[in-house]
Amino acid sequence: MRSLTWDDVDARRLAANHLTVPAGPSDLETVVSEACGMQAQVLSAAELALSARIPDLRVADVRAALWERRSLIKTYGPRGTIHLLAAPDLPLFMAALCRHPYWRGEALLATLGLDPALASDLVAAFADALDGRSLTRDELAATVGARLGPQVEERLRSNWGSLLRPAACAGVLCFGPSLGSRVTFVRADQWVDGWPSDPIDPDIATTELTRRFLTAYGPASEAEMAAWLGMAPADARPFVDALRPELEPVTIEHGDGRPRWRLVGERTVSNPPPATPTLRLLPQYDSYVLGHRQRARLVSPAAKARIALDPKGRLEPVVGVSVVLVDGVIGGMWWRKVAGRRLHVTVEPTTDLTSDHLRLLDAEVERVAAFLGLPDASLALTSAVGP
Repeated sequence: MRSLTWDDVDARRLAANHLTVPAGPSDLETVVSEACGMQAQVLSAAELALSARIPDLRVADVRAALWERRSLIKTYGPRGTIHLLAAPDLPLFMAALCRHPYWRGEALLATLGLDPALASDLVAAFADALDGRSLTRDELAATVGARLGPQVEERLRSNWGSLLRPAACAGVLCFGPSLGSRVTFVRADQWVDGWPSDPIDPDIATTELTRRFLTAYGPASEAEMAAWLGMAPADARPFVDALRPELEPVTIEHGDGRPRWRLVGERTVSNPPPATPTLRLLPQYDSYVLGHRQRARLVSPAAKARIALDPKGRLEPVVGVSVVLVDGVIGGMWWRKVAGRRLHVTVEPTTDLTSDHLRLLDAEVERVAAFLGLPDASLALTSAVGP
């Protein structure tokens, strides 16, 4: 069995996520697709995550892809969380999400207060309500509520949107352009050009997403693949078995000793020499952090202790805070504040930063300011708790 070092693994994942060799604005949709989507319950965080991979990107570029070209789609994706997905990938994700028991499972239906029949009725009602038009949340709630009752209407008006997820997974709902502060929803199969006339086989879709996950975040165990998709580990096993001819087991030196899988023939990316370190300012819910399931490697004890002091870190550990990625692992936290036309960035390292790291940090602050359209920026380093 081949043995890899953590430096090998980190370098490969950084390269696969465009965090060592940046992409260009014309590669926006490709970057989203290769990262298996960008988690986007905070849209500004997803936009900043894309900027970390495409330094010349601007906010307007992302908005144009979402609402004008419709090449990116905002919808409920893996683990039932809001994502940006590349438009051609949306039918694939929806087929996979319908296959595993995310919204059809008894436990989740009980949590949502639904039974299987009502869940199916809900999907059908959304499809009819959004046929050929976009609706705000209130309009959608009123239309569907008139068909399914006041309790459904009341829950649809909630900001949590839990009842929207079954329809999104079924491919009949995604987000449309906002009207001021109000979100709108559209029929996914009508919003996306080239929606397949024949449904994609759910097993084939899940196998393909497992392959893509390994390309972006491998090597990984069955449990790690399942966690990313929101499945139980046993549910992932058939798709790993389907890929078996394409996989090879590897171990990671100084890891937990368990074998993990990677695609056969996958090239090992040479780790950058010490003279050329990497540093990126990543927002909360960044896809690299979410996809990196070996948290003991990603988050050092010092970083873990510091993150636990942050209110968001206590609630959602490392994924809920903005982090400084130093040579592929978490090396601190950062905060941003805009005053007038100036961006103020505060960074609290949890590891020693070399002069090269500090140079890269200055460049990252300038990159964030440019992405936000701000002409000026300042950086403060602190060892205090909080910005």
